[in-house]
Amino acid sequence: MTAAWMRRTGAIAIAGAALAALSACGGGGGGDETASPQGYWYDDTTIGVVTSDNEFWSLRTGGTELVLRHGTLATSGHSFSGVLDDFLISAAGKTSVSTSGTFVPRSSLGGSSTSASGATSAYTLRYDSTYEQAATLAKAAGSWQAMLVSGNLTHQHTGTVASDGKLTMTSRSWITGSSPSGTGCTLTGTLTPDPAGGNFFRIAGQFGTSGCKAPNASVRGLVTVSTRNGTSVMTGGVLWNGEGMPLALLRS
Repeated sequence: MTAAWMRRTGAIAIAGAALAALSACGGGGGGDETASPQGYWYDDTTIGVVTSDNEFWSLRTGGTELVLRHGTLATSGHSFSGVLDDFLISAAGKTSVSTSGTFVPRSSLGGSSTSASGATSAYTLRYDSTYEQAATLAKAAGSWQAMLVSGNLTHQHTGTVASDGKLTMTSRSWITGSSPSGTGCTLTGTLTPDPAGGNFFRIAGQFGTSGCKAPNASVRGLVTVSTRNGTSVMTGGVLWNGEGMPLALLRS
């Protein structure tokens, strides 16, 4: 099986496809060649990427929410720690959590996170070796779309990736207000395979001047692309001006 890059729940759905609960079965390499936590990591509700420079991106489903988590991990030997930001699909702004734990390269990563309120949760993530496959623009090129429903809010995303990596994406979630009418705010930029060889893509771009809650804002992000049983999924997130938004799209 390929990587698990979206889990469908009753509260969060992608219109137009019955996306199964994709359980990553790539397996771990089991090696300990270098003390680095980089790779794909997952459990039943979380899918994440740690890059070669220890930047952490993940999507998590829970209740009626799809949550983007982002930050940088500091490592010492096989231990890590950091302060990460959570961005909810249904709300503006962010909340921060402190996290720490240990990892075995290409095998396991686990620890606990503590919110500002003092609530603590533990996690154990497994490694998916599909991180070691090449990220090529041919995998990402084409048209993508999704209608994400979270609670009473609807978040519509559409996008296209050209063969040279040029990206155009439109979302009603980037307009002021919840579930507004109209076509939405447009992001233009580029999609670039990770230069360090990880199986993911970087987004660099800018919002337009019309219809956007943050006109002309610079945007950066990270997405992965995987295909299982003929269904291609693009998932990840984007950040701008202290805000963030999860992304989960199907090839249209």
